[in-house]
Amino acid sequence: SDRIFIASLRTRLLNDYLVKVDRASMKSSLEVRSPFLDHHLAQFAFQLPASLKLKNGETKYILKRLAQKHVDENIMSRKKKGFGIPIKHWLKHELKEIVDDTLSEEAIKKRGLFNSSYITRLIYEHNNDIADHTHKIWALLWLELWFRQIKK
Repeated sequence: SDRIFIASLRTRLLNDYLVKVDRASMKSSLEVRSPFLDHHLAQFAFQLPASLKLKNGETKYILKRLAQKHVDENIMSRKKKGFGIPIKHWLKHELKEIVDDTLSEEAIKKRGLFNSSYITRLIYEHNNDIADHTHKIWALLWLELWFRQIKK
């Protein structure tokens, strides 16, 4: 389990999570500290037996046991929250022109794969906050852009 942990540190933590935290904090003029990345604490964590890190599928077992005295149970038991990217916002603002051009009724009819009026309705409902079609529009946008790329 330590080998997996080390691999995760070297890849996801360094190249993904910390980069995202740094970018997001810099954008908000914040200085972020990561106390759990202190080298003394990390060395201590590496020396702990796996049974204290993961027990019955529960991650961060020892940390959660230590925190129980100080942290509300609702916080302790809630699901993890990942980093979200504002795709919904982008589709309605920064990428609106690209969406409108790429998924225009004419472009969809020309491709001949989907019902153009259905896609037009999805985009309308999304842009007017009637329904959240973020994932469908995002997938359709990238599918059409991919088709255009392979056609070249």
